[in-house]
Amino acid sequence: MLAPKMYSTLGIIGYPISHSISPIFQQSAIDFYGLPDIYKPYEIAPDQLGQFMSDLKNTDAKGINVTVPHKQAVIPYLDSIDEWAVKAGAVNTIVKSGSKLLGYNTDGYGFIEGLKRSCDVSLFDCNVLIFGAGGSARAVLLSLIDASVNSICIANRTLSKAVELREIARNNGITCEAVSIEDKEFKTLVGKANIIVNCTTIGMKNDIGVLPFGSEELHRETIVYDLVYNPIQTSMITEGEKSGCKIISGIDMLVFQGAKSFEFWFKKQAPIEVMLKSAKSAIL
Repeated sequence: MLAPKMYSTLGIIGYPISHSISPIFQQSAIDFYGLPDIYKPYEIAPDQLGQFMSDLKNTDAKGINVTVPHKQAVIPYLDSIDEWAVKAGAVNTIVKSGSKLLGYNTDGYGFIEGLKRSCDVSLFDCNVLIFGAGGSARAVLLSLIDASVNSICIANRTLSKAVELREIARNNGITCEAVSIEDKEFKTLVGKANIIVNCTTIGMKNDIGVLPFGSEELHRETIVYDLVYNPIQTSMITEGEKSGCKIISGIDMLVFQGAKSFEFWFKKQAPIEVMLKSAKSAIL
């Protein structure tokens, strides 16, 4: 089957893509500046990716965002990728410069900026528990390493995946442990963390996974950061609120990573509040 043609100047590719709210908040930023650009979603199956990327070079597009399952697969089609994309092994933003396609990863930036927006915290003094060990966990880990966080614990159902990320942290001089969520020690570690980050799909709309800890393991001083953004009121955020924790929704990271993409494309400061408002309206 032929790949869809890109007819807008900006867009996002993924498979599936109908759930994405990026077109909504990115278009709000474009409209804020009164720009003529249009941002559209493109559902690209894995076997259509090569053709789509080849066609992209011959369009007037400014660039695209990239989401699952293409964040790794897109790399061979790019002319260059930035340092963060190399470290993450994934690209979520492409800038078209002439006939060249330049790849970037803004996920780590989005995570840190979302944290800064909500909390006045020194990561140098923090012990962070990352729940999950997939692509988003890797992006979070790399951003925490860059911020010289005090220590990290990676908790995952499959211990071997957590160990892989643990070694990345240790190789960068960060104290890091890996633990299975089935381990008796896990809930104790939840109670010791200054920041807990959910990098799993638990709490996501239609996900049937069960959060492996509750409000009784949390402290008021803990920052609960759930990367899931739909629904905004996830099971983890509910448990955090019960304990009086500081809460950060995944919509913050989503918008900030998208805002960085916007700045790459337009060389203008992204209107964060406008983007956040439209993103939240798309979910509520």
